[in-house]
Amino acid sequence: MLLLALADEQSEQQRNVSHADSETKNSSVKIVPTEQASRSRSPELAQSQNSKKVFDKERCKQDELSDSGSKPTENNEPSRFTSKSPVKKRSSSPIIAYVHKVSPVKRSRKGNLQYCNLKLQSASGMSPAVCYSRSKRGLLVNREQSKTAVQIERYNMASDGETVFINEMTRFSTPSPTTYNFQFDDPKSERCTLKSILETSIDMDLVDFDAKVVKKDQNEPEVVGKYASLRKSHCYVADKTASLKLVLWEENIDQIKEGQVYEFREIRVRKDGEGTVLNTTLDTVIQKIDGVQFEGVVGGEAASEEPSEREMTIKHIHSIIELDSFKQCVDCKRKIQQYSHSRVLKCDFCGHIMRSDSCKKRLMVKFSVVSGEKFVNFVAFDEVLEMMLNESVTEMLDDIILEKLLTLEHFKISFNAENVVKNFESSVTEM
Repeated sequence: MLLLALADEQSEQQRNVSHADSETKNSSVKIVPTEQASRSRSPELAQSQNSKKVFDKERCKQDELSDSGSKPTENNEPSRFTSKSPVKKRSSSPIIAYVHKVSPVKRSRKGNLQYCNLKLQSASGMSPAVCYSRSKRGLLVNREQSKTAVQIERYNMASDGETVFINEMTRFSTPSPTTYNFQFDDPKSERCTLKSILETSIDMDLVDFDAKVVKKDQNEPEVVGKYASLRKSHCYVADKTASLKLVLWEENIDQIKEGQVYEFREIRVRKDGEGTVLNTTLDTVIQKIDGVQFEGVVGGEAASEEPSEREMTIKHIHSIIELDSFKQCVDCKRKIQQYSHSRVLKCDFCGHIMRSDSCKKRLMVKFSVVSGEKFVNFVAFDEVLEMMLNESVTEMLDDIILEKLLTLEHFKISFNAENVVKNFESSVTEM
């Protein structure tokens, strides 16, 4: 009996071992190599992992560009992350240059960014630059005044490959004299006389000159502009060769005083049927010249006594260019641009909201006359139109106004520098 029991126990152990071996074989069939398993994954999982790799690469690129002060671009083309003038990656090669024409601090149109413009004279020539750091601007002004070279590192380049962008990360240092072999080129050698501007310049030229302010308009600056309110005034400048009218915009109005001599840079020349007029621009630089007196300047006395209005005798109106009826803002006295028949109106210039019946109704006519061999355009508002037609015009039909104006003959008008008619005199002797 004992032998039989031992034999049964040994048989049972063999059966258990065989069963374990069978399970091991079955489980080994289900094991798949790692490489084969990765190929057998679902397309969704593979796409997710590929997207993660692409995102990681793009994240690294953005981090590199943010370190250089740039925004991500593709093939140097503007993307939805960039401005219209994308900035390239920070340049690694330093620039050695002299500094010219550092402008006053300016503010962007949105008012959220301050900057200044300047020129950099390097071995390859003049290049434009923009500085966004007030502290760096002080160093640039010092370099310009001392006429010493500066080495610029850690700057950015615009996509045009010429404009240099300077910010707080930019580093300035004094270059060794052995690292460059060019001298400071004094821009004063390029200065113009007012006579040369009259005779040789063309419309939209930018010029530099020295002149004396012989008369400045003392009236409150006019506010103009369709989408933004800009202050506008004017003065007369003269040197020993000629005198010209200079239109002043915004901060330039308060920079000059009558009787002082100034250095004017980046002034725009405008030429039309009425002659040559100078205009300040966003890049204009005006600096007072101390101890310089322009004695006997041409037109000095004449310009200081120049009448605010001129007169012209007219045979008849050649044509009507425009007739416009509009509502006037009760606050800034400007035209309500988005006029409607609503009882409430909003001024786009000053932002005031007002009752429509509180706004004065105005009328403006722009007409053309013949003067010699050219046409001259004038603007007349309702006050002058009522003098011309001898009756109220704000409620008059447009066709009647046009007919009455075109039948006027032999009259005299007085007008200002902007050709706005200020007075009318009828019954002038036939020409």
